[in-house]
Amino acid sequence: MTAQVDVTRHHRPRVLVVDDAPVNRLVLSEALGEDYEVLLADDGPGAVRLAGGEARPDLILLDVNMPGMDGYAVCEQLKESTRTRDIPVIFVTARNEPDDEVRGFTAGAADYITWPLQLPVVQARVRTQLSCSGLIQRLDAQNRVLAERLAALADVGGEVPARLYLRALEHTRDAVMITRADSTIVAVNHAFAALTGYPESEALGRTPRLLRSGRHPPAFYKELYATLAARGRWSGELINRRRDGSLFPAVMTIAAVHDRDGELGHYVSAFSDVTMIRQVQERMDYLTWHDALTGLPNRLLLTDRLRQTLKLGQCDTRVAVAMVLDIERFGALNEALGAQVADAVLGVVASRLRRQLCTGDTLARLDGDEFAVVLAGVYDSRESAAHHARRVAGQLGAAVAEPLEIAGSVLRLGLGIGITLFPKYENDEAGEVLRRAQTARHRAGDPETGGQSIVFFDERMGESVEHRFRLEQELHHAINAGELRVYLQSQVDQDGRITGAEALLRWQHPQRGLVPPGEFIPIAECTELIVQLDRWVLGEVVALLARSAGCRPAPTLSVNVSPRMFASPGFVDELRTLLAPHPDSARRLVIELTEGVLVHDPEVVAERMAALGALGVRFSIDDFGTGYSSLTYLKRLPLHELKIDRSFILEAPHDADDAALVGLIVSVAGHLRLEVVAEGVETAVHADWLRSHPGVRRQGYLYGRPVPAGDWFGDYASGCDA
Repeated sequence: MTAQVDVTRHHRPRVLVVDDAPVNRLVLSEALGEDYEVLLADDGPGAVRLAGGEARPDLILLDVNMPGMDGYAVCEQLKESTRTRDIPVIFVTARNEPDDEVRGFTAGAADYITWPLQLPVVQARVRTQLSCSGLIQRLDAQNRVLAERLAALADVGGEVPARLYLRALEHTRDAVMITRADSTIVAVNHAFAALTGYPESEALGRTPRLLRSGRHPPAFYKELYATLAARGRWSGELINRRRDGSLFPAVMTIAAVHDRDGELGHYVSAFSDVTMIRQVQERMDYLTWHDALTGLPNRLLLTDRLRQTLKLGQCDTRVAVAMVLDIERFGALNEALGAQVADAVLGVVASRLRRQLCTGDTLARLDGDEFAVVLAGVYDSRESAAHHARRVAGQLGAAVAEPLEIAGSVLRLGLGIGITLFPKYENDEAGEVLRRAQTARHRAGDPETGGQSIVFFDERMGESVEHRFRLEQELHHAINAGELRVYLQSQVDQDGRITGAEALLRWQHPQRGLVPPGEFIPIAECTELIVQLDRWVLGEVVALLARSAGCRPAPTLSVNVSPRMFASPGFVDELRTLLAPHPDSARRLVIELTEGVLVHDPEVVAERMAALGALGVRFSIDDFGTGYSSLTYLKRLPLHELKIDRSFILEAPHDADDAALVGLIVSVAGHLRLEVVAEGVETAVHADWLRSHPGVRRQGYLYGRPVPAGDWFGDYASGCDA
C-alpha cells in the first residue's frame, strides 16, 4: 500500500527577504517576524539558492537594485524553474518610475511596493498573496493525497468493494468521483453532490462528461488523457459545469488506479471549487491596472498605453498627444468639505472627462486629483496635433466647469492642463513623456504663463523644474544657516496710528540675494518644510513680543500658521512651551489661519483654539472671502478678527460688487463682535473709501512696506512711551 502523506502538518509560512542593504532587511524582517519564518539573502544568487533549497519559501520580497544580478533577473530565473515558479514575488524597491513597475510585472512579480514603506500595507499584501497562492497549493496537495489513498485501497484486486469506497470518501470535504477504466462513474461522495448539484443517483452510470463546460477545446482533454496514460496522474485547473448550468473553476487531481497485475482498473478524481480565490485574484489583477475609486486605468496601465503609442510613432514621423490635468484648488475643497465629498467630486469629474473623449483615447487617474489623457489619434504634423490637443483640452475644461451640486453645496471647478507632443526625442520613453506633461501642468495658472489654465511643454519648463528642485535643497540648508529673516508690515487704526504688524518671512540667500516669498513658500507648502519654517517664525515672533513688552502701548504681532503646522499633533504644546517664559506676550500674539483649516474637523480645531485661547492667544481668519466662507464656524469658533483679502480692497473704490462684499463682511463682523483688518490699502483713494467703515484697521503699502523687524521696532520705539 502506498505510504500516506500527512497533509495536516503546517509550518509557519516562510518569507524570503532579498536586499543588499542591511537596514532594509532588518526593517522587513522585524515587521514580518512575528507572523512568519523570515529567511534573508543579500544578493541574487543567494536568493535563487535559498528559493530552490530545502527551506523553500512561500513568498519572496525582492529588491531591484542589487550588484551583479538585479531583482528582475532573479525573478525571471525563479519563474523558469519548476520548483520555484509558483512562489509569489513582491518587489520592494526604491525604484518608482512607471517603466520600472511595468518591467517588474513583466518579469513575473505578483505585486510592486516602493519605499518609503508603510509597513501595515506590506503586511496586508503579504497576507493576501499567501492566502491566494497557498490555498490553491493546499487544495492540490490534499487532492493528491486523497487520490493516492484511494489508489492504495483499490490495490486489492478485482472490483473495489463499496465499503472501501465509503472508507476512502467519507473523511474529505473535497468532491471525489471514481470511475472504471471505461470512464463510467461508480462512486461519488456527498461533497460531489453538494458542489455539482448531481445527487449520487444521477451521477452513477454516467461519465465525467456531465461536468464539461464547453470552455476547453478538444485538444485540452486530449493532452489530459495523454498525461494520464504516460504518468498515471494529472493535476491542474479547469472549468466545470453544475447541474443547473452554472460554471465554476476547480483545482483537480486525477489518478489512475492499477491492480496487482498492472491492469488499469479505475480513475480517482478529487477536486475543489476555487471560485472565491479566483475572484480575489481577478480583483487584485484589476486593481493592479485600475484605480479603485474611479475605475479608470491607473498610472501603470497608462504607461503601457504610452509605450504602445511610442512604438507606433517611432515607425514613422507622426505625432501623438499626452495631457496631465488636475482640479484647481482641490486641496482647499478637500479641507472644507471632507474626504468623502472630495472622493465623490473625483468620481463626477472622471465621468465628465470620460464623456468628452473618443473611443480609443485613454483617461487615467494618476494620484489624488491628477488625471492623464493619451489621445488615440496620431497626426501628420506637430501643428495639427497641437491644434487638436488644444481643442480637446478646452472641451475637458468646459465640461468640468459646469456647476456641480453635491452635499448641499454648488461647486464650480476648474482644470489646469499640461500638454506635451511625442515622441520628442529619438529614444523617447513613456516616463519622460508623462514628466513633460506634468511639468507643463505645474506651469498652468503661473503668472509667468499669463495665468493660462492650458499650457504646452517647452524646454524652459524643464529648466524651471530643475531650478525649483535646487531651491528646495537650499531652503533645507537655509533654516539652520541663519539665512531666514522676519520682516514686519504695519497695521494702523483709522487715524493712522500703528497698532501692530504682521510678521512675514523673507530669505536672505547668500548668492541670490533676497528671495521673494512667492518663489519659496509654495515649494515649502508642498513638503514638511513649511512646518519647519512656521516653527522658526513663531519662535522669532514670540521673542520680538517679549522684547517689545516695555513699549506703551505694546504692539500686537500677527503670524500666519500653515494648515500642516496647525494640524500637527504637537502644535499646541510647542506654542505653549514657547510662550511659557513670556506669558504676557500671548495676549499680543494673533495667529492667522485660512478658512480651509477652520472648516475641516471643526471639533479638533475648536479644541486647539480653546487651549491656546486660554493662554491669551487670539485668532484671525486670513484672506476672508476667498475660500469656502461659512457663518457656522464664525459663530462656533473662538475667533477675534477677520482679514479682508486685498483683492476686494483694491477694487472696492471702483467696483460696486467688491464694495458691497466688503460692507457685508464688516457688518457681519460687527454683529459677531469681531475686529476687521483690510489688506491691500495701497493708495489714498483706498484710505478715503475706508472712511465709511471707521472701525476697520488697515494694512498696505500706503502705511509702509514690510521692513526688517529690527528697523520696524526701532521706528516704533521712537514713537511710543517706553
